[in-house]
Amino acid sequence: SGRLLLRETPFGLRYAKVFGRTLSFETISGELAWTRTREGWDVQMPRFGWQLDGSRGEGSLALMVPNQAGVSPRMKLDARFSASDVTRFKAYMPIFWPESLRSWLGRAIEAGRAPAARLRIEGELADFPFVDKPGLFALDIDAADARLAFAPDWPAVEKLAAHLEFRGNSLAIRGESGTVSGNRVEKVEALIEDLHI
Repeated sequence: SGRLLLRETPFGLRYAKVFGRTLSFETISGELAWTRTREGWDVQMPRFGWQLDGSRGEGSLALMVPNQAGVSPRMKLDARFSASDVTRFKAYMPIFWPESLRSWLGRAIEAGRAPAARLRIEGELADFPFVDKPGLFALDIDAADARLAFAPDWPAVEKLAAHLEFRGNSLAIRGESGTVSGNRVEKVEALIEDLHI
């Protein structure tokens, strides 16, 4: 067993199965504790905070890494954060998302910020994003001052305020307000039931 205290420490996380690039945290703070049990390594970070590419947040993490080969690690993550420029996070889109989805998001999201967001993951990581399997993947994002270009020949939606709700393999978007070609629009909803993850 052991403990490691991090105080605004620069930290790089490379997880090639999920991210195409290293997550280079400017700072991460918290106490990391690990214990060897009969089942495997029990890793706990009851409270941590970070800064990454204009985002900042805090959360908790529990991870069990089994001794037995072929058995998936189990994770419970709950993190709340905000981001001053969401376009900086295009580079962190999970690589297992379809290329068509990543390409569309990369092109369509032209500006915006996230005053509040929450990410929850709970379950065996091999089953992520838990489609027809036990577990939870939930990402809620409140977007503000966003500019979204749905298609190259369509006018962009500007000054968009919306709530994005990822659940497993689906995405629901509830737009509160925005403008299209100078005309105000309100209460727009869209649902993508299958992101083909």
